[in-house]
Amino acid sequence: MIKISDFGVERNSCELENGTEVVVFTKPKAPISILVTFFSGKRFDPEGKEGTTHLLEHMLLAGTEKFPTKDKLATYIENLGGVTGASVGAEGFNIRVEIGDKSDLEDAFIVLSEEINHPLFDDETLEKERKSIYNELASNEANPNRVVHENYIKLMYQELSVVKAVNQTKETVSKITKEDLLDFKKKYICGNRMAVVVAGDVNLDEIKNLTLKYLPLSGGDKVKLYHAKKVREEKVRIKEFASLKDQVRFDLSFRSDCSFLDRETFTLRVLNTVLGGGRASILKKKLRYEKGLVYYVGAGKGEYLDAGSTGVGGETGKDNLDEVLGIIKETLKELKRTGLTKEQLQFAKNKIIKSSKRGMQTSRSWVRRHGYKTLAQKFLIETPKKYKNKSYTVADFYNTIETVTNEDILGVLKKYITSDNWFLSLVGSGIDENKYKASEFNF
Repeated sequence: MIKISDFGVERNSCELENGTEVVVFTKPKAPISILVTFFSGKRFDPEGKEGTTHLLEHMLLAGTEKFPTKDKLATYIENLGGVTGASVGAEGFNIRVEIGDKSDLEDAFIVLSEEINHPLFDDETLEKERKSIYNELASNEANPNRVVHENYIKLMYQELSVVKAVNQTKETVSKITKEDLLDFKKKYICGNRMAVVVAGDVNLDEIKNLTLKYLPLSGGDKVKLYHAKKVREEKVRIKEFASLKDQVRFDLSFRSDCSFLDRETFTLRVLNTVLGGGRASILKKKLRYEKGLVYYVGAGKGEYLDAGSTGVGGETGKDNLDEVLGIIKETLKELKRTGLTKEQLQFAKNKIIKSSKRGMQTSRSWVRRHGYKTLAQKFLIETPKKYKNKSYTVADFYNTIETVTNEDILGVLKKYITSDNWFLSLVGSGIDENKYKASEFNF
């Protein structure tokens, strides 16, 4: 049984009166990483104004009352040997500060307070940041990885709000006003949606007191999230991408309905590791080493609080696509019959646990690993009972992975790898759309 103390880390947490969750991973003598994260990501963008959260993220770090320009903010935090940044995903809106010395801890919270509580939102800067996003979107349109991701999301999560994460365009961003940003901030950047996750040479009382002093956000509305229903009005989605002349980027995936704490999620992680999780995986051997049909292939899972997916993706020549899909299909059908061998099961567990441990060496790694999970536990109504009164940590992850059985593997294969649950995403140039949209895969 792995314990969090095995890493020289102690976890403590509390919930403030405004609903904010404060989680501290105390790691003596370590630098300090602070993440303020809100369940307020792109899925909450107003319809037709996708990009609101993205533009808000830019504006929070573009100038504050104390630091009216970006360079002044940068000078202040870099003088501490620290960094600050922000990011926004489909569900999380994140602001972080990292410092090297505990003596600068209050200064770090001053920076966070300025960014969250006192941004300027001046008109000139707003238009500069809007143009910056236009350039970012243009870059995304030329990036095959981004195009593949967008095509996949729109197919797998039809009619779900998470699709807003890939729906922003120059047109939608152009419609966003300063009032839209302020309204969104007031409604979604609030205490009830917030978690403060900190790792390093600090304790819970210190972080709690600084949060109360510098981030006393109003509570906001209660949030409830339930598992989303699957929509399959479209089973094949093809995106034309001229630069992929003779190649095709493919994803053959399956919707799942498990949350990140469900046992099935851990089981899928083990399955995908054996199926396509690296150089030693089944599909890497069959498709790359034995037949030379792909340069890369991988298996993985998508994960939102209310929906998920699992599947296989890669790139191959257009002339090889049918053969590649056929091999993947037959491999999945065989696994449905046999599951994994004892050796494959143990290999996957070793790979997952030991590689994950290797990455848990910095304060930032502890914050990154637990930030989203803290939000998920807080807002997902169907959190498994065993986690209702205790908090998920990386140690729980390791220990659950270790208990996955071949019966679990066979169970998720039977449940999700079915003839009425597959989705095929293709990105390339000159793909025979009629042919693939008429496809049927029997599992």
